[in-house]
Amino acid sequence: MALPSEAKDSACSVPGKRRVQKSKHMKKRVPAKKTATADIPKTDFSKGVQGKYAAALKKNGYTIRVSRSDGTFDEKRVPGESLVSLDPDVQAYFPDSRAVNRALRKLIPAQRENKSKRIHGGR
Repeated sequence: MALPSEAKDSACSVPGKRRVQKSKHMKKRVPAKKTATADIPKTDFSKGVQGKYAAALKKNGYTIRVSRSDGTFDEKRVPGESLVSLDPDVQAYFPDSRAVNRALRKLIPAQRENKSKRIHGGR
């Protein structure tokens, strides 16, 4: 009869006997993985230019997108200096920026005429 301590150590159905695993069935040890930084090649930043794209971002604007863990994201548009924001009631008449540009180009000649009349004493 097996003692309680022998029953814990034994994986075999025969009490008191231990099963010996053969080496071909044992798992091979996998060496520890290298750190991720060891695989990254060294990069030379000595010829880098600080603020290379800052002027373009300031002029044209950019979008900040924050991803949430539930799969959604929040987006915030930071307008640039050259961008114009239209009110919602005006946006309803223009499907895209191309339509806005066409309408404004039609107004430019009329604006020029009004300006020249004021300069030359026109009524």
